[in-house]
Amino acid sequence: MSIILTVLGIILAVLVALTVAVNYKAIINFSKGSWRELNRVTFPTREKAIAQAYIVLGSVAIFAVMFGLFDLLLVRTMGLLF
Repeated sequence: MSIILTVLGIILAVLVALTVAVNYKAIINFSKGSWRELNRVTFPTREKAIAQAYIVLGSVAIFAVMFGLFDLLLVRTMGLLF
């Protein structure tokens, strides 16, 4: 579904550019080049995307715990000083 939305977004952007632009040949060349690049893109498989999402969520959780502990340490230290 997101691939379809991405392609529709690109098509919409190209149509807007065509209505505004004066130099149509440059816009057509840009569109062809963009389409070629889009065909070269290799999207990850579902399993790989899920695995990478777990890595991101795990990293965020680890950093949240680290910053939380650091904040707790600073609060306690400031409580002792003031």
